[in-house]
Amino acid sequence: MTNMHNMFYNDMSLKSLDLSLWNAKMQLVPGSTKGVNDGTGGMFANTVSLKRLNIRNLDNTADSAQENMFTMNASLADSATSPLSAKQFTAHLTDLTTGPQFIMNRENDLNTNVPDTVWNRYDSNDNLTIFVGNAINTGMANPGNWQAGQAYRLVDQITDQQIGPNHIVQGLPGSQVTVTIPDNYRLVNTNLYYTDQPVQHTKIAQFTLAKNLDINKPVILYLIKEVPVTVNFVDHNQTIATYQKTVDEETDMDVSSQLPKGYQAADKTDLAFQVGDQDLVVNIPVLTATEVSPTSTTPSSSSATPSNAASTSESSTVSTSSSATKSNTASTSSSVTPPMSVPGKVNATPTSSTIPTSELTTKPNESLTSQSATTAETTTARSQSVLPATGKQRTFRLVFLDLLALIGGGFASMKIFNRKH
Repeated sequence: MTNMHNMFYNDMSLKSLDLSLWNAKMQLVPGSTKGVNDGTGGMFANTVSLKRLNIRNLDNTADSAQENMFTMNASLADSATSPLSAKQFTAHLTDLTTGPQFIMNRENDLNTNVPDTVWNRYDSNDNLTIFVGNAINTGMANPGNWQAGQAYRLVDQITDQQIGPNHIVQGLPGSQVTVTIPDNYRLVNTNLYYTDQPVQHTKIAQFTLAKNLDINKPVILYLIKEVPVTVNFVDHNQTIATYQKTVDEETDMDVSSQLPKGYQAADKTDLAFQVGDQDLVVNIPVLTATEVSPTSTTPSSSSATPSNAASTSESSTVSTSSSATKSNTASTSSSVTPPMSVPGKVNATPTSSTIPTSELTTKPNESLTSQSATTAETTTARSQSVLPATGKQRTFRLVFLDLLALIGGGFASMKIFNRKH
């Protein structure tokens, strides 16, 4: 193919054109010199509605002449048939894809009708390259998908993680653009970075592509994910009511007010839960009012305290002598019954070292049997004599019986010791 001169010239209804399958290489006309053949000159002139163009497989390295390739000029149109006024001959191209064999020159007038257009391109490593106006026409190939507008990023406000890839909102300088918010998200805050003023925060996804908007700092839109929640109230494996609501991620929910009339939760802790970042279905077992057991009241222990204390004191006094020969429990009787001096004795208080534990375990069948028999007789005699006694007599008898029990335990210990030695 020698050239594509004026191929789509004055096509004012053309909005999108994909020539990516055209593996075409411009060739010089025999006898002509490079730059004179004008291979793509006027090719897209006055295509005032064209917004998207893909020419990634065109090769103009043999003839890079491209005069008026993108020009918009009312004088080049037929005024008798053109439906547009002179002011309407303005470029709207915001998406241009070129290949490694297509050279861009300033003579193509890409920047004439819309000066200072910001061209953005992300490479395969998500590195952003930006050209402003004619800077894209460097006289060399700048392959890639170039989008006129402003780069922006979507960020989850809860996790502070980026949502999806990097984006570019398309638009020409001075135009108002709107960023599309993904499904299941809502916008919380938008950060706009300017070259001559502090960061501006808005709560809408619209902004103007002003000249002072910092093209090197992508706009950041902070989002929160909205999570659908379904709560089923289940009575004996049968769903009797369903409650649905969409809430923000990481929300604490309490559905106690949504319980069906006449029902209570089998476990009240099921009624409160936290919502994550995934769709949530919660099944809560419920019971009717008749099925809910009444709360039992713990009886007061204050009325049982005196009798327990009395029986404890009595049993401690009676049983001490029987257990004194087995362990150090003998010291318990000293705390219940105060020590008392007896004629012929230094002190009537029992000691805890009367019989070592190791001695008791040596021959249990012999020593403990005789000891328990003696103790049982002493306890029986004591219990019979304690009942009718009152006042000082009773106290003296109790002390005296404790002393007898202690002496009996001492004799038992001596027998055990003599048998071992």
